[in-house]
Amino acid sequence: MNKTGNNSRRGFLRTLAGLPAALSIFAGEARGAKEIPRRVLGRTGLSCTMLGFGAAWLGIYRTEEPAIELGRRALELGVNFFDTARDYGVSEERLGRVLEGKRKNVVLMTKVLGRRRAEAEKELEISLRVLRTDYLDVWQIHSVKVQQDLDQVFGPDGSMEAAVAAQKAGKVRFIGVTGHKNPEINLKALSYYDFDTMQMPLNLVDPFYRSFEKTVLPELVKRKTGVLAMKSMAGGWMLQKGVARAKEALPYVWSLPVHVLISGVQTLEQLEENAKLAREFKPLSEKEKTALLERVQAKAGNQTEYYKMKPDGSL
Repeated sequence: MNKTGNNSRRGFLRTLAGLPAALSIFAGEARGAKEIPRRVLGRTGLSCTMLGFGAAWLGIYRTEEPAIELGRRALELGVNFFDTARDYGVSEERLGRVLEGKRKNVVLMTKVLGRRRAEAEKELEISLRVLRTDYLDVWQIHSVKVQQDLDQVFGPDGSMEAAVAAQKAGKVRFIGVTGHKNPEINLKALSYYDFDTMQMPLNLVDPFYRSFEKTVLPELVKRKTGVLAMKSMAGGWMLQKGVARAKEALPYVWSLPVHVLISGVQTLEQLEENAKLAREFKPLSEKEKTALLERVQAKAGNQTEYYKMKPDGSL
């Protein structure tokens, strides 16, 4: 976007009514605002902002320009971790535009859904092309949820073969896996391969229902695996159901031994709020954690974490 367009957008944001948080951020930038803190992503050595930009919504916007502006604003706010996936519609294509000329300044991660080697290799080549890069910092096996996924991924001609080959070829620096349905499958995936990263749900209501925090997180810490938290607001349901607000939910997750909290945002206002929370973050005390957990416990379970499988395997 040209200089006039950028000035117009900033002027528009400053005049929006009811956005004191956004106004304070702009004022802070003028004085040299505090940067978003960084954490080293497990044993990878990658220095990442503890707030990551979840780019799924870039592929959902009907028109391209609002999506591009959202991604560019994340860069302006100092976010350096960007997460997308081949199956997020046109998210990768749009993120490629956002990061053009900025690639070396960010940690870029995308994900592969294909379970067979040939499918995965095809997805990788497309991802690299549309993201306008010749390598990925992290490439993750996407959404393992049942034993069949693991059998295919790690079986003969499975996508794991593609990941290892891509790493040897320098197209992928680190290999990860993501799962948000069943913590038992996430744990089992670690028995097949010592992944560099794992992305999974971590939030205020997770400890009370099929908990990733209680079962998977300790193992990741033990292995020094990069911990990528997602669904910190339970896919938005925590807000819709009045469970908690972002200013309560995000600090809880950051107070866990996680490296990056990946947040998918739909609006500039949400992005501004998340960045402000990251800048001002202070670890919660055990007393503060306990009080929050006691307050939300009644709304825990599949009623809020709709994406988790029930013990019988159904949703």
